Amino acid sequence: MPSTHIFDLPPEIIIRILKELDEQSVGRLKVVSRYLNTIIQKHGSALAKQAVYLAVLREKELIVERFLRRNRWEDYKYAVSEWLTDTSVLRQLAYAKVDTLRFQLTLPEEDVVELARRIDALKLSVFQVCFSECKLSSKSITSLIAVLRPQQISIEFDPFFNGVTVEALCRDDSFREINTLNLVNSQMTDNSLGLITAEHLNVYETSRLTLKGLRHILLEWYSGKRNIQDYLLSITERFVPGRVFHGLPSRQRSVIAWELKNSTGVLHVTIIGPELSFVKFFGITKLNCLTTCIQKRS
Repeated sequence: MPSTHIFDLPPEIIIRILKELDEQSVGRLKVVSRYLNTIIQKHGSALAKQAVYLAVLREKELIVERFLRRNRWEDYKYAVSEWLTDTSVLRQLAYAKVDTLRFQLTLPEEDVVELARRIDALKLSVFQVCFSECKLSSKSITSLIAVLRPQQISIEFDPFFNGVTVEALCRDDSFREINTLNLVNSQMTDNSLGLITAEHLNVYETSRLTLKGLRHILLEWYSGKRNIQDYLLSITERFVPGRVFHGLPSRQRSVIAWELKNSTGVLHVTIIGPELSFVKFFGITKLNCLTTCIQKRS
């Protein structure tokens, strides 16, 4: 039987062949010809999804970073005329497995709402969303979070962040439902810390947390009203570490480490100071401890 060139095959046969290929092979075929690239873009939802480690959305540019085998990385840059009209770029992201999506742009609130609507229509979802060097409103950020449904959020606050605060973000259910938060220069207050329900929380650099705020979340954990897996909080207020545990059944393990127990588990607390204090919480449930002991015995 004579050999047949792939371009001589009917489109439906080419699609069946593409469905049998892995994501890297599909990615290589995109650069073979415009014809194949058009077919892949049109039927991308039915093909193997390409793994994207990081996608950065800028004003007129999309940067895509992909991880290849043997510690190889590839960066691609795509020019974007307008995010609200050039939907082909968003469609390609929807056809990929995106680990982290970072926003580095300035858009009016009404444009972000429309962008969020288009993202929702494409069913684009990511593991982590980052906001860095942005000028977006609180409503814009929560609109994007609601449609992307990430498991983790990282936000770098700056003076040009359009007045966005942790308190304003916590008014939206989509933000409060996130289980892992990384906040940089958030100027977090005791009140905003009390509003956060995430089990994994990192507050880096400047904040306005005080001894009162630390005691409040410890009391919440002790009474079973707050779940803590791991917290890392930076605090600029000077305080005596021992006062954090006043009136609580705690045990000091070392100069910087304490242990607190409640009916469900153990909370390990490390405080390093004094000028800029770093407070580390690490919670272990009794169920996890029991499972670990059983596994060791078996």
